[in-house]
Amino acid sequence: MNPQMDPDLKTMVHGVTEVLQPHTTFNVSGNSLDILKDFIGGGFYTYTGSLTTHNCEEGVLWMILKKPIPIAKTQLIIFHDIIGEDGDELQNWRKAKPLNGRQVFTSSF
Repeated sequence: MNPQMDPDLKTMVHGVTEVLQPHTTFNVSGNSLDILKDFIGGGFYTYTGSLTTHNCEEGVLWMILKKPIPIAKTQLIIFHDIIGEDGDELQNWRKAKPLNGRQVFTSSF
């Protein structure tokens, strides 16, 4: 945890506060990936996997940053407040699963 709010994540966290309820939207001006460019520059891993939510549908391309993004506890709590269509907290996570023969690729800049 980062003791202070990360200014690079401020825009993203603000956007999340606008979409806490299902079927809501928030327009991000400019290129939304610009806020992650410093973190992506550290390189990343990719693999084809599945969703972390109910049904665990396949065909998702995951990008895992090599360099973790520091986030303040106050910023992280906002992500936990997202509500799913069933009215409960989204809980879009699950325990890590075996690779089952999937290939993991690495990228660096």
